[in-house]
Amino acid sequence: MQYSGEAYGTVFTADQQQLQFIGQATIYVDGGDSDSQIYGIINVNEYTGQNNTGVPVEIDVVADVVNGVIKTRSIRVIGAGGMVSFGEISGAFYGSSANELGLVLSASGEPGSLIAGLIVRRQ
Repeated sequence: MQYSGEAYGTVFTADQQQLQFIGQATIYVDGGDSDSQIYGIINVNEYTGQNNTGVPVEIDVVADVVNGVIKTRSIRVIGAGGMVSFGEISGAFYGSSANELGLVLSASGEPGSLIAGLIVRRQ
């Protein structure tokens, strides 16, 4: 099943900048109700606030759902300049028949870190 929506978050760069962003998320869920896999991409190319410049960032996520609990398999953040980070994801399904999925993620690496939240709806 495909879920789509928006992600909101902040990138904290190594040179102490805080860049708020809005991104588009496409998440897929494969498997049964209690045991499945979540994977997808969040594309960040819009930054907000006074300093609204930042590099385009792609966040790849993979997680397992085991007995209804989301467990991180991998998060990879790639941006201009070779930014690669790793992190954690958590969240839950909401709504009738799990029509919505809410996720929170954090990632960090040498070039900086980020936190983000997203709510996606089944398509």
